[in-house]
Amino acid sequence: MKKKKDLTEGDHSFKNWLRIVGKENSYLLMFVIFLAATIVSVFFPNTIGAMPDETWNLYIAGFTGLITILIGYKGLYQKWNDLKNGRVR
Repeated sequence: MKKKKDLTEGDHSFKNWLRIVGKENSYLLMFVIFLAATIVSVFFPNTIGAMPDETWNLYIAGFTGLITILIGYKGLYQKWNDLKNGRVR
């Protein structure tokens, strides 16, 4: 059985995660932008343009929330997990 190679150098702290995943990773910036857009659209719904109906604010909050979850999983978690298990995509 082949032993998995840990590409994270053995340290599994948040500081190491931020260094490895955040370095040269555009997904981290997109994640922060969409997270901020989700928070603004949920807590301050009337600041995102002059939407005539409140259901549009819910659509915007749902869309930005979904994109935030997808970027968080595919761009951040999956990259970290691949590096922990010695895979490179």
